[in-house]
Amino acid sequence: MATFGFLSAPLKSTNEVDLVKPLTSYIDNVYNTSDNNRSDVAEAVQELNKLRSKACCQPLDKHQSALDVLTRYYDQLVAIENKIIISATQNPVVFKWKDAFDKGSLFSSRASLSLSDGSFERAAVLFNIGSLMSQIGAAQQFHTDDEIKVSAKLFQQSAGVFARLRDVVLGMVQQEPTPDLMPDTLAALSALMTAQAQEAIYIKGHKDKMKATSMVKISAQVAEFYSEAQKMMSKDIVRGLWDKDWSAIVSGKNLAYQALAQYHQSEVCGEARQIGEQLSRLAESLKLFDTAQKYLPRDITGIWDIYPSVSKAHAAAKKDNDFIYHEKVSDFRTLPTLPKAVLAKPTPMQTPMTPSFRGTNAAQSPANAPPRPPPPRPAAPSVESPIPPPRTQQSMQATPGAPPQYNPYQQQQQPQMQQFQQHPGYYQQPMPYGQPQPMFQPQYQPTFAAPYPTFPGAFPSYQQQWPQQQQQGGFPPNPQFGQQNQQQGGGGGANPFQ
Repeated sequence: MATFGFLSAPLKSTNEVDLVKPLTSYIDNVYNTSDNNRSDVAEAVQELNKLRSKACCQPLDKHQSALDVLTRYYDQLVAIENKIIISATQNPVVFKWKDAFDKGSLFSSRASLSLSDGSFERAAVLFNIGSLMSQIGAAQQFHTDDEIKVSAKLFQQSAGVFARLRDVVLGMVQQEPTPDLMPDTLAALSALMTAQAQEAIYIKGHKDKMKATSMVKISAQVAEFYSEAQKMMSKDIVRGLWDKDWSAIVSGKNLAYQALAQYHQSEVCGEARQIGEQLSRLAESLKLFDTAQKYLPRDITGIWDIYPSVSKAHAAAKKDNDFIYHEKVSDFRTLPTLPKAVLAKPTPMQTPMTPSFRGTNAAQSPANAPPRPPPPRPAAPSVESPIPPPRTQQSMQATPGAPPQYNPYQQQQQPQMQQFQQHPGYYQQPMPYGQPQPMFQPQYQPTFAAPYPTFPGAFPSYQQQWPQQQQQGGFPPNPQFGQQNQQQGGGGGANPFQ
């Protein structure tokens, strides 16, 4: 049976906590439960307390049923987050969680953390969800396609949980968290689970005998993911958390999958009769495998079983080149880099995590306010209340004297600019729309004979005389001499300047 040496995160541990008494008293004080509802509240809190004991204090099997219990408890905590507040001031319930990577050292000062905060409880439970996902994924036998698919799926979900917790943990834990909840630790775990998910996809491709061009991209990306995980795990703040086996396996798989990527690319070169590049890549693959032997244990047979194929391929290619092709072996430093294909990504976490989660009575009966009753339906028309006539446009208009109301069925009229009467000779006619407009339109050109306009509207005091003089056929009088001219018999408003 082939083994692949997948790693899984350990679980955090906690102690039994009595939730019945503090939560019951908090619900009685805040929600004023009646005597009839008090028994339902007590039963719901008892159910929540049993769920916590089963999810956090009892051993969990590496099975989907155990994961369902853990995710259900987390969904329950999220459901009562804003309804039953757990804090040091309002509802003190002390939660104590130990560090998942604690080795029992006497000099460790942050082996555990105790806080009276519901958000700290949710963060610890969420860490255990990601850890249990990784344990179930690593426990698969990889004999069938379904087992490989389940492993790849769980590794990606675990990476998404750790990535989500990395972003929000500092806001959920008000004090300095334990080392397993530090953002750098969670980022390293997320990168490691992503690399293992990509590796599971490579195992599936190798089992299905995919084309060499596809295997090159998958294996090269596996090596890239392990390289990123190795860099994050090598930081000073988290370096002391991992076991020696973890660092060795991650470093060895980084080298091994680089060697496998070069081996698959040599197969592509062999099909294209590029013997010089094929020999160069096979030699580099053997060199990387020799280096990986220092880190990768021999019991990881899923990788070491491919090593003899690399040796045989190199010996066969060298023999063919010596007797047939006589090509020069290419310098590996001059060869192009290998293409990569990202097939595994952290799965974004969704809430609720349990399918078809409905919550227990602890989140429904005491904390949820009763739903608002629906509005009453209108009474059926009868003889006393006949059916009103349909609304018309006249009935929608406002009553006389009331401000105008908005009518959506009536087209709103835009306010129009006041149109002044234009007088020939003094105003230019407006240009049609779309024609070039002049830069300057003088409204009045003063001359020696007419230094100011005499058309209607120029002077308000003469506007009342204009209709009478227009009937007589005369020109509008001049503002200065108009009245004097009329008194002297100017002849029906004759223009003295003509």
